[in-house]
Amino acid sequence: MEFAEQFSNPVIVFEDVRGIRDEVKYGTYMNRRLHKLPFHKFEKFTPYKPTWREIPTDTVDT
Repeated sequence: MEFAEQFSNPVIVFEDVRGIRDEVKYGTYMNRRLHKLPFHKFEKFTPYKPTWREIPTDTVDT
């Protein structure tokens, strides 16, 4: 938050991470670990802190 607050009009932007697991080829063990990462939960949980400090958030498609 401190980094974003140093700018005059900060916006925190999240990249759309759908399909990120499709590109991962690290072997069976590591793929299992990476596929357990809750990207959706992270995306929905994280914006609450910037909202408290009135910093807008957005999601972009790449």
